[in-house]
Amino acid sequence: MPSITLFNPPDNSISNPIPVNFIWSSKNSVTGYQLKIYTDSLMLNNVRTETLSKKDTSFMLKGLSRNTKYFWRVGYKNYKDVYYYSLLYKFTTSSGLKLKLTAIPEGTYFEIFNKLSRRDTFFIYLRNSDSPYLKADSSKTVIDSLN
Repeated sequence: MPSITLFNPPDNSISNPIPVNFIWSSKNSVTGYQLKIYTDSLMLNNVRTETLSKKDTSFMLKGLSRNTKYFWRVGYKNYKDVYYYSLLYKFTTSSGLKLKLTAIPEGTYFEIFNKLSRRDTFFIYLRNSDSPYLKADSSKTVIDSLN
């Protein structure tokens, strides 16, 4: 009977943001934990194994692929160096954010001709939604009457 409960990401969850924050319950009298991540339910394709201390009950993992199904479990190691694993949970990572922006620079658009008077360069910054609103991504583009 598994004695570790997996909390995050929940079983069968979808659109989990990357990096993924794995969280599980603690267990008394352990010498450490092992987090295992697979791309198949038979646990044949191990993507990542993290060996963690007995104080760790969470791990933030970067580098997983977007829009991909993963399986994970956590094992605890006893004083005889034997691992006992939790149930296997599955989750899917987010496909990411896609934006389609439309912009017309003020003073350069002629409505009569449906054209811009000149080309212009735009810089787009995507920022985090919490303070201090750090830049998460950016893009540069040139617009003209053709695009």
